[in-house]
Order: sequence, then structure tokens, then C-alpha cells
Amino acid sequence: MAIAISSAGVRVYYIAAPNTSAPTAQSGFVEIPDVKSIPSLSPAPDTLETTPLSNTEYKTYINGLKDLGGALEFTVNLSQDLLDIWNGTSDDDANSVMGKFNALEEGQTLWLAVVHPKLDKAVYFPFEPAKLGLPEISVNSVLEGTLSITPTGEVVWGAKPTIQAA
Repeated sequence: MAIAISSAGVRVYYIAAPNTSAPTAQSGFVEIPDVKSIPSLSPAPDTLETTPLSNTEYKTYINGLKDLGGALEFTVNLSQDLLDIWNGTSDDDANSVMGKFNALEEGQTLWLAVVHPKLDKAVYFPFEPAKLGLPEISVNSVLEGTLSITPTGEVVWGAKPTIQAA
């Protein structure tokens, strides 16, 4: 019997890398801190009806394309570290997610990696980020933000990335 695992310890990373395949062997992944929730990356495929006129009781179907639904919303604790890593600082925008996205060379893209400490593989997908704005603020609450991340390719499983300890 399989043993269930918790979500504790999941980390999210990004890297600028060639857009040909998941960058499992690349070094230089940067952690996106304080991610609180990740939307589902496992949508059901559309179903395409294939029923011939000769069927008299049931319709038949085949799988169509999967749709992640456009921009995905990752919930984060808003902090200065997160803002600096995502939007950049006035002194250093080049090392932020947005800075790297704006400076991508031909044939490169940003990749997101979701790594669970108890799984043998990680999930990767190429993405386009949107700049983080100021979220809703209310009395006596944690300041949370939403990272808008638009997948630009397929979600794939691959070997875990090499992450250097900080």
C-alpha cells in the first residue's frame, strides 16, 4: 500500500534556459520564496465526440487537448525578498524573474520547477511571468500576493534539478 505524503517541503524554482526541453541538468535555479499554494497542473483533457450514426444507445469519445486555462495563480506571502526576486529592485532588475524574462535571448525561455522532497522527479513547464502588483490588504491578516504565471508549453515530469545549498 502506498504511503500518502504531505505538501510540506515543496519548493518552487525558476531558471532561464533553452526552450527545447526541461532544464533538468542545468544549474542556477533560483527559489521563489514563500509560495503558499500552487494551482492544479493536471487538467482533464477535452473530450471529442466520435459517435457514429450506427450507435443506438451510447455516445463514444476520444481525448482531446488539455487546457491549463491561461494564467495560473500561485499564492505567496508578500515579502521584500519575494518582491526583489520577482519584480527586481531599483539597483538590480537583471537578476529578478521579470528582469530575466525581459532579457531572454533567442531560443531561451523561463522554466518553472516544482520540487517535492519525497518524490523522485520534479514538474517543469516554460512560462511567462506578469509583474507583481499590490494585493488586497485588510485588518489583522497576512499580506498575501498572487503570482500570475502563464504556461507557454507542456507540463512535464523530469529528473530533479541540481540545487545548490544557500
